[in-house]
Amino acid sequence: MINNKITTTKINIKNIEGTKSNVKLGLVTQNNKSFNDTYFSIFFKNIFSLINVFLTPLLIGLFFFQLYLEILVFSTFLIINTIIQIVDECRAKYKIDKLQKEFESKVNVIRNGKILEIPIQEVKENEVIYAKEGDPIITDGTVLKEYYLQVDESYLTGESNYITKDIGDKVYAGSYVVTGECVYQAQKLKEKNLVTQIALETTKYTKKRSKLQRNGDKLIITLVFIAILVSAIHYLSTKNIIDAKSQLLSITTIVSLVIPQTLILLFTFSFTISIIKLLSKGVIVQKAGSIQELSKVNVIFFDKTGTLTTNEMEIKYIKTFNIENISTIANIYSAITDKLVGVNETQKIINKFFEEKQNDRENYKIIHFDQLPFTSKTKFSLIKTTVKKDKIIYNYIIFLGAFFAIQKFIKTDLISDIQEYIKNQEEKGYRVVVGGYKMFNNSDNTSLQDLVSLNNLFDSIIIFSIEETINFSVNHIFSRLKEQNILIKIISGDSQNAINRISKRLNLIEYKSIDLSKSEIRDPNAYLEYDIFARATPQDKLKIIQTYQNNGYRTAMIGDGMNDVLAMKKSNVSISLEKATKITREVADLVLLNNDYTKIPDIFFEGENIILNLKIASSIFLHKTIFAVIIAIYSSLLMIPIFVYPTSTLIFSFLGSSLISYIVVFTR
Repeated sequence: MINNKITTTKINIKNIEGTKSNVKLGLVTQNNKSFNDTYFSIFFKNIFSLINVFLTPLLIGLFFFQLYLEILVFSTFLIINTIIQIVDECRAKYKIDKLQKEFESKVNVIRNGKILEIPIQEVKENEVIYAKEGDPIITDGTVLKEYYLQVDESYLTGESNYITKDIGDKVYAGSYVVTGECVYQAQKLKEKNLVTQIALETTKYTKKRSKLQRNGDKLIITLVFIAILVSAIHYLSTKNIIDAKSQLLSITTIVSLVIPQTLILLFTFSFTISIIKLLSKGVIVQKAGSIQELSKVNVIFFDKTGTLTTNEMEIKYIKTFNIENISTIANIYSAITDKLVGVNETQKIINKFFEEKQNDRENYKIIHFDQLPFTSKTKFSLIKTTVKKDKIIYNYIIFLGAFFAIQKFIKTDLISDIQEYIKNQEEKGYRVVVGGYKMFNNSDNTSLQDLVSLNNLFDSIIIFSIEETINFSVNHIFSRLKEQNILIKIISGDSQNAINRISKRLNLIEYKSIDLSKSEIRDPNAYLEYDIFARATPQDKLKIIQTYQNNGYRTAMIGDGMNDVLAMKKSNVSISLEKATKITREVADLVLLNNDYTKIPDIFFEGENIILNLKIASSIFLHKTIFAVIIAIYSSLLMIPIFVYPTSTLIFSFLGSSLISYIVVFTR
């Protein structure tokens, strides 16, 4: 279904007609659905299941000997079992598909000069696609238009640098937009995409099936093999002693007892029940296989924002150095706000502040504008602009970012005073952002890239002290996770002082912190000594996750921004917030609706619960199998028929194993 979508873009799309091709690229939806069988495949696999196929020749044999009562009972159980499996799977598929449709992966395409939002699988050959910050590149293509475009191709190349793309450059499936926006033309089919060619196992185009599910399949096959083997032994030991009819009844009894007719359903349905339970609690499971991984997780990584603090922020104080009138920079900044890229939540409230402080923005006409956008790696933005006011030309350089990242730009005689003020603010728990500006000569042609290497430039400084609302419910969340023997780690781009202050207010005084911007960690195992990591870059997060995994830990990562993507892809289980960027949601195994962190302990409980349920159910079936094998061997040694009829064994199997297993799964 195609929806009209009103999108504000910095790129002129009016003259772009888009594709007229009717050939679809064949892309699959990137939301790797938890339950992606079709209704036809559900019918087919249950009717022609391994057990049904294996038991059909026995039914034919019973018919040959006119054992109609056995046929009636035997076939009744098979039919009822098959119908129950089909109905249950279809009901589960309907419920899950209904909700997953709301989260179906979509993409913005341009047709007839308009942006339309369509499901990703409907993208056509030569389609013209619009992508903004946080959007994945869904297929290889060529950039037609761009606006300060940087993409992250680390998933493909292993290199962590953000790559600037110009018109005519190639973009590749598996990468995503970090800053800016672009229009690119899809050029390759799915099987020819670079991301498919290099066959990365972790790509979203592969189905994630848990080890438990694979082991369940192996168990069924093993038990079928045991049934064949024991039946063969019994046949060979009695073929010259008992008649064919008795042999057939004995083999049917062995098969009925050894093969777990409902164990396959229990494995499938246990995962489905867990998925539905989590959906009812506000958690979307995008990969069913991740549920089992939850039971093994013993360390979880949180970002500070959204856990220790909520996502609500407010500028509480400002401090200026050598700025007499804030409205001067406010007028300029407000005039260029709509041109900025790399705008995060912190930047938005600063933009709002300048908007409220401006008093003459309409008279500032932008003649020239250039920028180095803010990224989670650089931690600052740099802008060079020329404005005209009252027929007078003004040239400005403006910066904004974390103090440690822009310190070298500030005049040295101001550093000590600024440091002292920032330290004081951070100790009060505030997040601090530093900005400033400088007028430059019109003849100064220094590029922004060259400005980055210069020092001692700015003396007009403004400092924002931002208060984040403390999330006092985090103590309850953390205590429940600790009860589940899960270690808790905090990774943040904020300063160590600010995080420590918030931790103390939350009574998390036992947490040991480190500032990664000031500490050179030569031995990666040193990460294991800390609980809070401040000033962390995306690469830092990835290294920390890798270190814990290399030391035998099973990791979970919770993120909402592009700077979390690398670490989330590496983690054993990745969890995204609903408000997260598009690429973050799509790489996640689970998504928290309404950004509700309080559901996290429930998630891990469900992982442990499903493992325990299946262990109990499997144990029940295996005990029945052992009982059957003992009876079969005993009868073979005595060279007599099995002394229990198939009709009795089916009732025994249902009451003694299947029914009990169902009760365990449903009641727990």
